[in-house]
Amino acid sequence: MGNIRRESHWLRNTLIVLVIALPVGFVFWKRIQNQRMLDFSLQMTSEWEQQIWEDMKSKPLDVSTDWLGEPELPSDLLQLVEVSTPGLHYENWDYPDQELLEKLRDGRELSAEEREDILDYLKSQNVRIERVLEIVGHSEYQFGVGDFGRFEGGMSLGPIRVALTVEVRWAILDGDCAEAVDDILHLIRLVRHSPPISTIDFVTTRSTIESGCSLVHELIGSCSEKNELRRLWDGLLELRPEIRHSEIENVLNYLAFQEMKNMEDLGYSAELEEGMTLLEYKYACLDKGVESELNRNPSLAHLWEAFIGYPLEKFSGKYDILFAGMLSSSLDLFPDFYAANAQVDLALLNLANRIHELKVGTKVNNSSELVPEFFEEVPTDPFTGEPYLWDVDKEEFYSEAVREQEAEREEMRMSGLPLASGSSTPR
Repeated sequence: MGNIRRESHWLRNTLIVLVIALPVGFVFWKRIQNQRMLDFSLQMTSEWEQQIWEDMKSKPLDVSTDWLGEPELPSDLLQLVEVSTPGLHYENWDYPDQELLEKLRDGRELSAEEREDILDYLKSQNVRIERVLEIVGHSEYQFGVGDFGRFEGGMSLGPIRVALTVEVRWAILDGDCAEAVDDILHLIRLVRHSPPISTIDFVTTRSTIESGCSLVHELIGSCSEKNELRRLWDGLLELRPEIRHSEIENVLNYLAFQEMKNMEDLGYSAELEEGMTLLEYKYACLDKGVESELNRNPSLAHLWEAFIGYPLEKFSGKYDILFAGMLSSSLDLFPDFYAANAQVDLALLNLANRIHELKVGTKVNNSSELVPEFFEEVPTDPFTGEPYLWDVDKEEFYSEAVREQEAEREEMRMSGLPLASGSSTPR
């Protein structure tokens, strides 16, 4: 009888252990399996992305919630924008013919008739250009060029950029260095933003930066007026903090900001606590999202129960895989961000070198020789963290990553494909 009782207790205890151990073992097995999947997926990414993932788990964030505030336009500026909107909308613009635009873009020589056509075109756009310059020249204008799209009817600065680019090329052809400098500065001053710049803003902003810096290089090769080049250098340097997008150079802060904006759009509010890492903040946002959705629709509860329960799924590392999988798409624009920074630096470097050449008769081949006359410290390539390279044949400073992007974009343009973001990977 005692043996039967002991066997009964043994069976009962074994069943209890199995009931407890099997689910726990299953969860830990899922955790190991998910970690293997995560490790495999990270092996397929670049070293830079792998480092970002490690930083997401270990580095505390230092991001300002002030970034979430929407800037308010002063009433006089708002009225100015609203009045100008119809005339500035791209649908109300008439471009020159496409073949002529290609010649202008490539810097090819124009016939007398084509020059006359361009002059007529510019005269027709002067009012529009003046309207935009009046807006961005307003003392309280601190908005990205993409912000124009927020207003009813929308606006596009693409035609303004084209017209200003044409004006610069026209001035260069006429040997009018002062006029070219004025127009380049007008073009570059279109690049203004409240921190941090949004990805939507950046599409327009990148094109504007690219156009302005390209024109700086064209002017360097044709202008020998040292004072005018210095005026351009001073103006470009003054705008550099705005153009360089310093707020997004901290990748973790930028990604945290994007998470904040997503949460704000969904109506959730996860608090960013002091010392929190980006991965911890993402999980805090996910917790809030689950809580809010279940409160909003209790009938969804059975969906979570079907997966053992949200906390166990989180513990198993399922969402680590999700967050890591989304990382590459979140970082897609960063090569373009860094390329824009590099283009501004290179415009300043090569412009300073041209001024130096006009003063002493020779160029330098090491950027450190332009310190401290032009720069407080040696500018570094955001893709490598190293000083920019020197091209002996072209006698100019350059970035290998930017050249690769430009070559890719030119190949796509020649093949008729839509231009995509750069694919070079930052440091």
